[in-house]
Amino acid sequence: DIFPIENSLFGESVTVSGLLVGMDILTAIKAYEKKADLFIIPSNCLNEDGLFLDDIFLSDLTQLSGRRVIATPSPISVLPETIRKELIK
Repeated sequence: DIFPIENSLFGESVTVSGLLVGMDILTAIKAYEKKADLFIIPSNCLNEDGLFLDDIFLSDLTQLSGRRVIATPSPISVLPETIRKELIK
């Protein structure tokens, strides 16, 4: 499934993924009621150290949500390859 994540830091009118913060993504993952083995987010939410604007690490999302969370680079055309690599782990 693909679902939107509201940006509580900058407001719901801000719709660019690069300004999403870790807590907003964590909140959305925790609220997701369907079974999901993997959550994939755009890598432009993170800096080169894997840190969101709110000082949460990508690895923190997995730990705090209890679900696997990974980042994939742009463009969207690389998404199938990202999924394939995760499935063979």
